[in-house]
Amino acid sequence: MANCLIEENFINQELSSLGESVTVRTVTKDSYSNWGDATESTSDTTDVKCFVEVMSQEANEVESGIFKEGDIRFWFLGSQSISRGDRIQYDSKWYQVSNLLPTSISGTTLVKEVRVSKI
Repeated sequence: MANCLIEENFINQELSSLGESVTVRTVTKDSYSNWGDATESTSDTTDVKCFVEVMSQEANEVESGIFKEGDIRFWFLGSQSISRGDRIQYDSKWYQVSNLLPTSISGTTLVKEVRVSKI
């Protein structure tokens, strides 16, 4: 538990009670064919809780050009295993993880902001 005003247990409870369930597909690239095509193995973890933020036109990040209206970002627990290239299924659509931005306090990663692109 972090020694700070925002405790890890509080964030865990909020995500568990208010978060949405998504599927996280872990992608590993195992080998390459004779033609250089990558073959990948995947494993799915279902019912992973996270906050989902769909960007609106009024969002500061949209106005400043960081995001476009309709872009999505996810907020996962710091302990959630997720990497660039992994995939997230939300609302029957798949998204690929393009960037991870962890938020840490006192050496403990509390949440991970996950930026995605639709695939």
